[in-house]
Amino acid sequence: MKTQTAATALLAASALVVCKGGRAATTGRLTQAATRSAHTTKKVAVATAGEATMTVVARCPTCSWVTSGKEAAVLRVMVNGRYSQHILATNANEADATLAVVLGPVTPGELEVAIAADRPGPPADIAIVDLTTVAVGASAYDAVAHSPLIHARPGTLDHFTDLPFVMWYATEPSPRGRWIKYSVIFSDEDGGTPVDKRMARWGRLTDIEYVYGVELDEHGHVLDEEFQGPEHRYQRFGGARVGNHPVMFVTTLNNMVSDHGTTAETFALQPILFPLSHASREVVMDAHPWLYRISSLEAVRERHVSAGATPGTGLVPDPRRFVYIEACARLENAAIGFDAGFGAGERLTWSDADNGHADFRIDWEGGSRAPMERPDGCFRSAVAAPAGAGPLRALRWRAHWKPRREGEAEPGGPVTATITRINKVFQLGEDYLPRPNLFSSGKEIPLTVDAAGVRVDIRPQREGFRRALRRTRSRWSLSGERRASMSHGCLRPRVRGRGLRQDSSYTRPGSADGRRRRPVPPLRQH
Repeated sequence: MKTQTAATALLAASALVVCKGGRAATTGRLTQAATRSAHTTKKVAVATAGEATMTVVARCPTCSWVTSGKEAAVLRVMVNGRYSQHILATNANEADATLAVVLGPVTPGELEVAIAADRPGPPADIAIVDLTTVAVGASAYDAVAHSPLIHARPGTLDHFTDLPFVMWYATEPSPRGRWIKYSVIFSDEDGGTPVDKRMARWGRLTDIEYVYGVELDEHGHVLDEEFQGPEHRYQRFGGARVGNHPVMFVTTLNNMVSDHGTTAETFALQPILFPLSHASREVVMDAHPWLYRISSLEAVRERHVSAGATPGTGLVPDPRRFVYIEACARLENAAIGFDAGFGAGERLTWSDADNGHADFRIDWEGGSRAPMERPDGCFRSAVAAPAGAGPLRALRWRAHWKPRREGEAEPGGPVTATITRINKVFQLGEDYLPRPNLFSSGKEIPLTVDAAGVRVDIRPQREGFRRALRRTRSRWSLSGERRASMSHGCLRPRVRGRGLRQDSSYTRPGSADGRRRRPVPPLRQH
């Protein structure tokens, strides 16, 4: 096993265990009143072995992620006088400016943790609000102890681009024990998938990557390790460690990692347990909505946003013009696309997410990546509303032949496509944060390849419901159904209407059966 060099060490020797009220605690917690300043230091007594984590409140009121030179305050964390990691103070998450990081393995003794500005820049208010020890043998110990340390790609911290902000993990059983798999959300990717294609195929501007996995036996011993390297190839880990933490280096423009490198700027994010069931990876962003703001502002700053951009230009219009859709599907040798219809009257203006580009559609890539990237067949996509087009009124799902990629064999067998559920439909507000869900459904929608799309009508929700963040009322059902209750998560919105049609015409809801319905005011556009 290789040892970590001093230049890239997270912790060289001891780490932290906190005593509570003068007594040793297997999981210690420091609850002293925190002092806000541009520099803060804590000395603590180390009582027993474990993994130390720290929660910091780091605010930067004068920072602006969209403005070059004012993006964030860069802070350096020192442990016993030696470099531990970098953290960032921004103003992107005004409601909750807490950062949770891993300090490393703990041994008895005294420990000093210091945080201070790393370089000239906007001033920050810093407060250590929680120091916690995850004891050896605790349920979360293995996940924290084996979490990877991410060394930033050269230059990314200087230019505030492609930075790691959130790490989560999920576990899965194996014949010999269990796997712990860690994924990271980066603010952007400077190479790889362009922003317009990313929005169409992934419904986001961030970059989400599986970085590292470890297989453990029932006693916590390492059986196997892997990481996702360049070209998305899984490789066996053979690099350095700090304690049990593997040291990973971001080496490519699309944030693939390697087990060797030279950069010293480290991010030690505390991993969050986030198992995914009937949901895409992007729901982790929904749990941290400020990521939408960070990634949107970074795209603006890096000039990836243009008012007249369309899919295929390598640019996107304002992210606040997009409709974001979370859905799940069963696909076999097929790809799916969707259109969104906007308007306040009988005529709709349609916008398609792929703009006729086959590689902008949703499909399953082969190999071991599919279960990681499309869990349970769930995906996120997005389409921009035409300027001044009015509120969202309908969706239209399409099925196509799956495009053949380089190195792939000719598809064999049947070609089928079915939307199994629609989890959510939403847009961003003026603050770049997600607004309330507009529509959900658990009804399956079978699609026919290269046939007319299947349309789902969406009735605008009432203003009062939206302001109160209540559930939306949407029009859609199979022909002949009067009402249905459809579930997404723990919400059960009421549904009305007739909605599914195999054509692209628009009929005012309620006109076919002659019933008069009370008009509903359209959504106010922002």
